[in-house]
Amino acid sequence: MAKRFGIGRGVTARLSGGHLLMLAVGALGAVSTFAAIRSTDDVVSVVVAGIDLQVGDQITADDLAIVEVRADDPLLAHYVSLNGRASLVGLIATSPIQHGTAIHRSSLVDPATSNAQRTMSFSVTRDRAVDGNIIAGDRIDVIAVGAKGSVSYALVDAIVVDSIGGSSDGPISSGPADDVVITVVVESAEALRLAGAIDGAEIRVARSTGAEPIDEVTWFEPATDSHPGDDIDA
Repeated sequence: MAKRFGIGRGVTARLSGGHLLMLAVGALGAVSTFAAIRSTDDVVSVVVAGIDLQVGDQITADDLAIVEVRADDPLLAHYVSLNGRASLVGLIATSPIQHGTAIHRSSLVDPATSNAQRTMSFSVTRDRAVDGNIIAGDRIDVIAVGAKGSVSYALVDAIVVDSIGGSSDGPISSGPADDVVITVVVESAEALRLAGAIDGAEIRVARSTGAEPIDEVTWFEPATDSHPGDDIDA
């Protein structure tokens, strides 16, 4: 009787164990790769910086670029959508933004006064304001120096929305020609401190753009009139 060879059984035996596991892993990898390729079809157009933007740069349409990111990108919420591109034009960068990175609205400021902001202008000589090297988009600290040498802060990390050289057409009378007039965004309490410092102390301006936060702040306290009715005629 002729021998019968178990070809089918032999092949099955050789493909069992490690070989079958490798084939399964390979098939799973192929499926995962295909799924990943398909997932990239769901993309969203977002706005990024088309060039390196520096503090104080006012954004133009040419400074912006459009890229596509995956719809499931965890950082998608931080991007400005294509529809929001026009709203970025004219805003001023308050921190450096590298080419190709997302533009966060928290890094921009509107140079114009709006109903959502209190702004206040003050005049200071250049030698007390970083030689006048203060530009829109900078952040500054305003230091009040009292008559007896006391030193305190009137403002800390305030955003500058405008800075011009001293001239008669400035937002307020700027005095000497070497003065610089600075306009900052202030909260109500900050406006009172700044007004008190301007009237009752000498002020110095420190540019604090990019600096670490101040750990402990000694705030300027405006003097209060002990007899507010003295100037009122009886």
